[in-house]
Amino acid sequence: MSVNWNIKTPIYLTKHALEEGVQVVSIQKNDIWQFGSFLFIIGKNKKEGRWYGKSDWHITPLCAIVRAEEMRAARIESLQADLVKTKALVLTWDDTEESN
Repeated sequence: MSVNWNIKTPIYLTKHALEEGVQVVSIQKNDIWQFGSFLFIIGKNKKEGRWYGKSDWHITPLCAIVRAEEMRAARIESLQADLVKTKALVLTWDDTEESN
């Protein structure tokens, strides 16, 4: 996806959506580099930045919300699987070994 970066293009970031929610940033043309579907956004101090993969950034709020919901559903599914495993655990103690 190639975007025509205007003076202040809003970008919707979902990389950390489960912890911080969808972030909206207005990026100036000189503060962003696009490499195919990857973005590099230069930090405020101009000395560092962050990479965002194709599923981490969006140009519309609806796409960002859809992605965040997908992430949320996947996380809930993972937590439910962990809960099933934890409930099935049988905790035992082997008292045949001597303690030192």
